Amino acid sequence: MKHQTIFQADSHKSDRSPHRRRLDKALPGVMLLALVLVASIWALRHFSAENRMRRATIRIVRLVEKSEDESPVALARVANRLSSQLAATVELDFDGAGILTRGRSETVQLFVQVRSNSESLSLENPQVGAIPVRRGEVRVLVKARYRLTWAGGSGVEGEGTADLLWRKTDDGWRIVQVRIRDENRSRVPGGGS
Repeated sequence: MKHQTIFQADSHKSDRSPHRRRLDKALPGVMLLALVLVASIWALRHFSAENRMRRATIRIVRLVEKSEDESPVALARVANRLSSQLAATVELDFDGAGILTRGRSETVQLFVQVRSNSESLSLENPQVGAIPVRRGEVRVLVKARYRLTWAGGSGVEGEGTADLLWRKTDDGWRIVQVRIRDENRSRVPGGGS
């Protein structure tokens, strides 16, 4: 009985046309080629400069947020992580007031001063988009609702936009320019939450 089953299976194969046999042999190769093509498209999009800078900016947004008191060591770690993303010549411009800081050192000092004098800083539902400017430059826009509470309980809240210009340098991708625009700001009364 076993021999008969094998014989029937072999006779079934011989019934296939030569075209069908070539198709059966080529199908795994075609499927592999399609898989490689899909994986390549995903990799190009995932590892594109725009997407990498978008993800890096999201990490910076999370880094900037503050929800509780922090030790001087924790503050220094956050400042160091921010500093590693900034170019030595970074400029910070705030809401048409002109350039607030020039250079990594000044920018990080301002960040540390604001952060150490604040009780909390939250950015709700940040929307992050990236567009290429030219080869080696990517502009990332972050729009979010923010709430900054000072140590005494007073503070400000509103909606704002940060425009970060990333540039590929010898040290990797770094932020070379930051423009922050404040929209419809309101004060939070002292002692309120």
